[in-house]
Amino acid sequence: MAEFFTTVDVLVTQMDAAQLPAYLALASELRGAGIATEVVLDGGKLAKQFKYADRAGVRFVIVLGEDEIAKGVHAGLVARRIRALQLRLDRLAREQESARRDVLAQGARAKLAEQAIEAAALDYGRLNERKALAEIIECALARSASSTQG
Repeated sequence: MAEFFTTVDVLVTQMDAAQLPAYLALASELRGAGIATEVVLDGGKLAKQFKYADRAGVRFVIVLGEDEIAKGVHAGLVARRIRALQLRLDRLAREQESARRDVLAQGARAKLAEQAIEAAALDYGRLNERKALAEIIECALARSASSTQG
């Protein structure tokens, strides 16, 4: 299956169709708190719902069973926890990107140093060739001068 990405931050799974009003109420409260939320309306196996969330790029999945609904899920608390997790994940993503850039910069510096060493070696070789050529020319000029004087 092809992957796709969504702007949804939270997916509320459906464990029991009879509890759909509770799922929708939680989603409504989360949306009211500014958190993009989607509710699974067709139910099905939980694994399939998680797979959907993973393929869609949904960062958080809420699973509410009868116990959680009976105790009363407080959307404000859920929203705060989601925001805290989002901030933590965003910070980790920034740190990972920074580390990746540092590694790339180190690699670039190493490559530039390698090229500088190769250029210096090439320049040194050319300098030695020039010295040898200058010596040959000097010897030839000295022989030429001695043969014209003699």
